[in-house]
Amino acid sequence: MAKRNFGKEAQHDVALAKKEVKKHLDNAKKNLEIAKKNLAETERKAEQYVKDEPVKAVAIAAGVGAAIGALAMYLASHKKK
Repeated sequence: MAKRNFGKEAQHDVALAKKEVKKHLDNAKKNLEIAKKNLAETERKAEQYVKDEPVKAVAIAAGVGAAIGALAMYLASHKKK
């Protein structure tokens, strides 16, 4: 009888684990949908900003590119030492 009881406990534990995994998976799916909506809205706003302020957008892009380039050069020069 001990084996049978252990089997039922294991089945119960597996069922609880599956339920918990499903709950977390459903939550992750909801969060993914929210993230997709937020990203789409951010993309729309960025496109509108570039249309409204093309010179500023290019200046910001150039500044970000220069900062990334400077960081890459700094990291490359310190890696050799």
